[in-house]
Amino acid sequence: MPLSLSPADPAARISLSRSIWLTLAGACVVAMTCLIAITIWLTNAIDQRAEADSTTFVRSALETELGRVEVITVDYAVWEAAYRWVIDRDEDALYDNLGSGATDSDAFDMLVILTPEGAPLFAYQTDGVGSDLTIVDENLVALIHGRMAEPGLAAEDTLTGFTQINGQVMATTVARILPDEFEELEPRRYPLLIGARWLTDAQISDIGDRMLIDGLQVSRTEPFIPEDRLSHPLPSLLDPLEMELVWDAPSPGDALRQQALPYIAFSGLVFLVLSLLVGKVSSRQAETILQERTNARTDQLTGLTNRVGLMDIISHPRFKASWQEGRVAAIFLDLNRFKLLNDTFGHKTGDMALRATADRLCASIRRGDVVARLGGDEFLCLVLADQVHENAKEIVARITARLNEPVHIDDREFLLECAIGVAAADPDMTWDDLVSRADAAMYSSKGRTPSEPVFDWEVRPDTQAWQFAT
Repeated sequence: MPLSLSPADPAARISLSRSIWLTLAGACVVAMTCLIAITIWLTNAIDQRAEADSTTFVRSALETELGRVEVITVDYAVWEAAYRWVIDRDEDALYDNLGSGATDSDAFDMLVILTPEGAPLFAYQTDGVGSDLTIVDENLVALIHGRMAEPGLAAEDTLTGFTQINGQVMATTVARILPDEFEELEPRRYPLLIGARWLTDAQISDIGDRMLIDGLQVSRTEPFIPEDRLSHPLPSLLDPLEMELVWDAPSPGDALRQQALPYIAFSGLVFLVLSLLVGKVSSRQAETILQERTNARTDQLTGLTNRVGLMDIISHPRFKASWQEGRVAAIFLDLNRFKLLNDTFGHKTGDMALRATADRLCASIRRGDVVARLGGDEFLCLVLADQVHENAKEIVARITARLNEPVHIDDREFLLECAIGVAAADPDMTWDDLVSRADAAMYSSKGRTPSEPVFDWEVRPDTQAWQFAT
């Protein structure tokens, strides 16, 4: 796309006015669509966040329950006295200090002590009196002992998770009963302690009330869960436990969406009417501003870009990129003996000569190049090309050929000669450096008879060497 600036014409201003109207109407429709889409997205996100939070709350509650059982079980197990009582089979001491944690307090609902070989030794449960081995699930105990006997488990390692006994779920921790000093390499020589608490319907209901979760309950794992329900598996102590917690999916976003959408639709209608009214005023103001901006950047005599417009062009990102790549050259032109022509034949003839020069310069450059009038009889062409030296020379040749053709003004014939200086940019230059070099080359051209174009890189070996190096 060319970098040059051109003045706006009436057709462009009409198109601009229509564009403003259509843009505002389209923006209103797009804004409405986006607002509704954002509302739906936001309320869906609120629902998803609420669902994620409820899942986090449930998982946290389960971890809390398991952690409570694990902490108390480990506290009972890592006790020198407890180890001695088990070794000595001191039933009274074990009951008073360990078993009562199940029978007389809410620390445990069940507490089982196993020999190192996995045989049940003592078993206690809530509201029980003394040890009662009939409450022990031998299959479960065998599985637990097998897991604890697996290689790789250290003596102080524990197992924690949920188990199921007689259809009821229990939070369970298994730990080895250890003396103060124990042999790390022989963990299987120490007895086991199993601590468990029931996960009752009352506890689950209490968790739901505290977490503001509706419909929380334990259920068998199902392959399909309704969209309005959520689930979380129970962390299993042994094999996967085909039980999970399910609850009603929270949907605060849905309620918010039903309340917000009618107001959004009404607001959008009001905004559409207002935008059409504003568009009428804005289009008129935009036309005025555009014309003023164009006038400020355009030479009124020739229609070329002026110095202000040229500054806009050299600050354009595409121009800066071309500069850094060494793809920019400046052609500085000055009409010879223009003051004499102006003084002899008048300013009107001089102005027509300047316009003719501008037309011929524009006809000589390529699409994407820029022609600007700097003031008086000075012009500047910017060339943007990969082979900038060769392209600049070709353009200079076309300019020279066209300017050598006579200009007819008021039945008179004039030959507009000019001095031309050309310089190429490199990344280390500033814009002022490039213009100064082209200006100096142009003045060097003026000193020649007849005037011939002067190329800065042909008299500056350092510039030529940089160009060839790249």
